[in-house]
Amino acid sequence: RADSALFDPTEKVLQIRFSDGHQSQFTESWLREYDCSGTALQNRNAKSLPQTWDAASLGEVPTQDYSEVMATEDGLYSWLSTLNRVGIVILKGAPKVQEEVIRLAQRVAEPYRTVYGRHFDVQPVQDPLNLAYSTLSIPLHQDILYYESSPGIQLLHCMEFDSTLNGGSNYFVDSFRAAQHLEEEHPEHYAFLASHPANWVKHDSVCDLVQRRTHIVLDAQK
Repeated sequence: RADSALFDPTEKVLQIRFSDGHQSQFTESWLREYDCSGTALQNRNAKSLPQTWDAASLGEVPTQDYSEVMATEDGLYSWLSTLNRVGIVILKGAPKVQEEVIRLAQRVAEPYRTVYGRHFDVQPVQDPLNLAYSTLSIPLHQDILYYESSPGIQLLHCMEFDSTLNGGSNYFVDSFRAAQHLEEEHPEHYAFLASHPANWVKHDSVCDLVQRRTHIVLDAQK
């Protein structure tokens, strides 16, 4: 239990004396860094909010060297910071090794296991259960929304792509910016999608999964 607290404005240090005689000192900079008041948490969160974009404002997709991410903490932090801010990063120079994408994931956390396993190969097969395993074009979409907790980050490892291959182009859209645009242009449609739940379903010979949620999920501050 703290018996007394004294702040030294010259040294900018807070001194606390406890009932058992123990004394602790905390610098002003340390206190500000670990301040968990509502205002401080809001200010910190504001610095890490996603940067919404469209093709014109984004320009080029951010890129980074794969070896930098795997070998250094600064590289890992840079990648994750950009991923949090923009939502997409291309890592260049990854080795053509099976399950290398697992090594990358484990730089952050253990991969999220789904009905597809810890990882899966996206390649054409006969009689595919999923459009991803066919040669057909896949429209813009979000994956695995029939799970209660959909993956926050997906990692794709392009093992082979050269001038002898046809197709393979990828298209991405910022769903946050799309939602903003919808709210600005059609607020009544935005409100409907944010308030009326829909069923997200996966039904095949392997599993039967259903999750019910709105198309646009708002956080507590919204």
